[in-house]
Amino acid sequence: MRYLLITTSFIISGAAFGQWVQLSEPSAYQNLPTPAVLTETAPADVPADLPSDPPPVLSAPPVPSAPPVLSAPPVLSASPVAPPPGTGDASKPALGYVQGYGTYGHYQIKQKADLSEFLPAPQQQKGNTCFAWAAGYASYTCQINQERHQAHPEKPWQTFSAAFIASHIPGSDDGVSAEEVYDCLSTNGCASMAAVRESDRIAEKEGRLYRAVDHGRAENLEHIKIYLSQGYPVVLVIQRDDNFNNKTRSDVPYIWSGGSDNPAYHAICAVGFDTQKHTVRVMNSDGSDWKDGGFCDVDESILQTIRHDSWCVEAHVFKVKKSLPLEVEDLTQVTYTEQDWLLPSMKLQLDHVIYEDDKAISPAGWRFDDLAWPKSRIFGLRDNFKVYRHVKNSDWISVTAGLNESEYVTMIAGAGEQRLHALTQTGELYALGAMDIWDRVQLPESPRVVDLRTVEDRTYAVTDTGRVFQTENDGTWSEQTEP
Repeated sequence: MRYLLITTSFIISGAAFGQWVQLSEPSAYQNLPTPAVLTETAPADVPADLPSDPPPVLSAPPVPSAPPVLSAPPVLSASPVAPPPGTGDASKPALGYVQGYGTYGHYQIKQKADLSEFLPAPQQQKGNTCFAWAAGYASYTCQINQERHQAHPEKPWQTFSAAFIASHIPGSDDGVSAEEVYDCLSTNGCASMAAVRESDRIAEKEGRLYRAVDHGRAENLEHIKIYLSQGYPVVLVIQRDDNFNNKTRSDVPYIWSGGSDNPAYHAICAVGFDTQKHTVRVMNSDGSDWKDGGFCDVDESILQTIRHDSWCVEAHVFKVKKSLPLEVEDLTQVTYTEQDWLLPSMKLQLDHVIYEDDKAISPAGWRFDDLAWPKSRIFGLRDNFKVYRHVKNSDWISVTAGLNESEYVTMIAGAGEQRLHALTQTGELYALGAMDIWDRVQLPESPRVVDLRTVEDRTYAVTDTGRVFQTENDGTWSEQTEP
């Protein structure tokens, strides 16, 4: 049965949605990791929490205190202007990146967070799929579009399928637990609506590129704020009441009226918070006519505790996007010791600074968003959406030859003997050639590329139809033959 058809196989009334959510086994739930408590003060040379109101442009990086031996990369005279909310201008990087969400998210708790820029439009779930809806359609879509720096996902290739998840969990019509959802996500991943519409085979291949890497929990309001500050939606298992089921919009935050002898459990997503207003923003799957266009502000007091007798009985985070610290290794240089094989490595730490051992090798004031080590050379993607190559010590040079001056690089990938590849916000794919000149890459049949990533030392490109292409060490590309 096609995944798309599963969504229509079991439809019940809105008030009953989610009543068969299965709670986690208590000891398994308690063993899930919680987020590390983050510092309130940003490290030196790193900007403090950015303002809630969107800045008009990306600020120019501070001038390094000691100029590098080689000439410093030029400061952009015109930084990319982010689109105002609701425009969905794909020619410019997403605004949330400027506010500190980006690929990896913020490393300190913000006073206000709002992930709505990366969320799909709220829709009515089909059947008993609230857990799959919250984990796939809401959370996966949000995280992967952060990695891509794509705002306002609405296309089939931008949104991820709850039906794909439900189809991989036997008996999902009778309700699923968080453990079952994570088992599916860590094994099969989740496929886009575009891939699901193409075929089961294409959906399986694309889905496995997006396997979940971690399953965590929040045990209180502070933990929810940490995850949201880092760009992770939090899937909440809550007890529904009449006030929650009422679709009418209210001018005051929702407050739970209390439990019942026969609770109806339901999975939703926490997608933002405002410390000053003492509210948490949630996204529901009861349609766009539910309360505030499918969203609702809840009073943060009902999330102070998360336990079986509270409004929120469980809070889960299914991580798929990259997270700091990020370590890369030189797969072409191996040193053997009596204890082990050693691969030279470098880390992109929480402060967005690149370190070799304990020494910072990126210039003071620069913030990097991604790191790659192909062909024994180190490259970083900076927060001005330009690629830089490490030379020595803290010296870096920009790599722009062959690119259109107006192109913003949003993703890089490469490891081992494979060339560095870059994807721009307009969907152009490039490979770095001789003399650090970018060569345009044309995939077979010329599909539009929407995602670029390295998985197990191989570079993959995903198209807007969900088809996956892979590259070989000789630079050739072919459609993926195995997941």
